[in-house]
Amino acid sequence: LRQFPSLGQPEMQAYLPDPADPWTFIRSKLNWAERETHGATYRMYRDLIALRKQDPVFSRAGELDGAVLGCESFLLRFFGENDDRLLIINLGRDIHLEPAPEPLIAPPGDYYWEILWSSENPVYGGRGTALWDREEGWWLPGHSAVVLGTVAERQ
Repeated sequence: LRQFPSLGQPEMQAYLPDPADPWTFIRSKLNWAERETHGATYRMYRDLIALRKQDPVFSRAGELDGAVLGCESFLLRFFGENDDRLLIINLGRDIHLEPAPEPLIAPPGDYYWEILWSSENPVYGGRGTALWDREEGWWLPGHSAVVLGTVAERQ
């Protein structure tokens, strides 16, 4: 680990476990019982992996664009064939975008956004995700991520 400047210092080397010690290997192995004690986190990662593998837009490499929404928030837009995905990450406090200044937020044509996944889902220990209201702008909960998918407008 000497290639990492902070770990390469002699005073830090004394705190690193010996990689040749068998106990270092044993301590680094996964404890599968933690799936129960940290069930919400385990479910979140399991669901994210499933989304990446099974979602038709995320599972294939396609066009991607991104934008900064604020000092601590950004979005990534994944383009499909009339089936886009919008990943919004907010690493800071709750923010309200009214109006939403970024063109990538706009859904294509006669479509609207539907929440496909949210880190604020109660099964992950979250507070729930408010519905996206086009009249009152966009509310982005702090320290959260949300995935939106396009849905055809109801006639």
